[in-house]
Amino acid sequence: MVPMVFSIMSENYSPIAAVNSLVTERLMSRAYSGVFNQIDKILDKLEPDQRKEKFDEIATHFGLDIKLIELNSVTQNAQKLQRLRNGEVVFISNDNETVAYKLANHNWAITVDSDESDEQELQRTASGVLYLINQQIENTPEEELTKSIAMLSEQYGYKFELFDREEFHQQSSEIAFTHNRGLTWFKDQSDHEVFVLSISGDRVLTIDPLIDSTETRVLIAAIILILMLVLGLAFSTWLWPLWRDHKRLTQTALAFGRGELDARVKIGKSSFASNLGSSFNQMADNIQQLISTNQQLTNAVAHDLRTPLARLRFANEILDSGECTEDEIQRYRKTINSSIDALDYLINQTLLHSRYNRSTDIKHFRHTSFAKFIKEEVDQYNFEYEELEFIASIDHALAMSTQFVDAKALGRALSNLLNNAARHSSSLVRVSYYRENDALCLQVDDDGEGIDEKDFETILQPYSQLNNPQRDHNNGLGLGLAIVYQITKWHKGEVIVSKSDLGGACFKLCWNPKSIEPSE
Repeated sequence: MVPMVFSIMSENYSPIAAVNSLVTERLMSRAYSGVFNQIDKILDKLEPDQRKEKFDEIATHFGLDIKLIELNSVTQNAQKLQRLRNGEVVFISNDNETVAYKLANHNWAITVDSDESDEQELQRTASGVLYLINQQIENTPEEELTKSIAMLSEQYGYKFELFDREEFHQQSSEIAFTHNRGLTWFKDQSDHEVFVLSISGDRVLTIDPLIDSTETRVLIAAIILILMLVLGLAFSTWLWPLWRDHKRLTQTALAFGRGELDARVKIGKSSFASNLGSSFNQMADNIQQLISTNQQLTNAVAHDLRTPLARLRFANEILDSGECTEDEIQRYRKTINSSIDALDYLINQTLLHSRYNRSTDIKHFRHTSFAKFIKEEVDQYNFEYEELEFIASIDHALAMSTQFVDAKALGRALSNLLNNAARHSSSLVRVSYYRENDALCLQVDDDGEGIDEKDFETILQPYSQLNNPQRDHNNGLGLGLAIVYQITKWHKGEVIVSKSDLGGACFKLCWNPKSIEPSE
């Protein structure tokens, strides 16, 4: 985009236009300076009232629009006017390409307009140039001709060669001459147009303007250089933020690798590396959460292992002492068995929590009538807890259809919620299964003591037990609700803890099956 802007922007500010103007001015100055100087000398020798007439006569020999106008009418550019006053040939870019030159001792300027190609312009200019050259040498004595031509060559900046007429015709017998507008020219080996001027007597003068492609090559090289600089600047403008963000990401990754788990990369949303930075931060969050959870699990498991291990050690020492009665032996064996059961329960719960702490595994999901499972589970709890009433409220449409769920995992969550409700309920536990907008909701309410609002989030954390400072296996390990939370996340849903309209606690699991089920 940047090079394009440079190419279409105003000529007053475009570097390409400035280079083009400079090179064109040098080309025009080289082509016309000799012509202007010669016309200036001719007019300077005349009276003021004769100059305009003489200039008009000279102009008729040029194929271009050559004019003699007041200096202040040439251009409104003060800088270019000053350069004209200093005797320079000045290029003026307007509707046509105009080159101007101020007469040395007068407040007039000669202008030449052209909107043609270099080759056409050269041919149109040549007639006037040849006329002026012929005027200068037509009365030159033979012995001074060579010297005069050398001076003209220096004055005009052209290559002049003087030949004997007969010798020239012999050398040019195989040359293709072109005749047009009274001019005769041919192209040499360098593809230059060389004009032929017959001189009175036996001499022929060839004139090579030497208008080659050097200036064009300079212009192209300058434009390419500018474009390269602009492209380099544009590339650097794009590369610098990318390099900066890459450096930030590298430094953050190294810091994270050193154990600085709070390290996060800060990359703007407009950056090319924005998605990479967001992915890194998400990965860092997951790793930090996983490490934190593992630390909690390690600490909690170590704590919960102490009690059954201490009981095992004590019972084993008593039994080894041989001083126990038969009743004590039976009691301590029962302690050993219960401690082993506690260890087994702890291991199973920890493994369950670890399993559902991973990403969702779609292969465990099936289209299942989960409402049927809820009814069977509620009936089982009514059988086991005769002192409590368990009721099921299931949406009719869900009862008559199947849902895409991990039934085993969701059944585990329901069982944990019912166990929790059975421990804390006074008389009633209600299970509800219904649709809320696009989400499926499984809700368990009880009429127990409830949960303080400040503990709504804490209760879902691993090894969190309210009103249970002893943390022994009889009251649970604090993993039941954490497993419920992980299973809900397994279904890409959320758990909402609140007060129940029954008076106790309410646990509401909601998930959108469309976010899990693969599209057909």
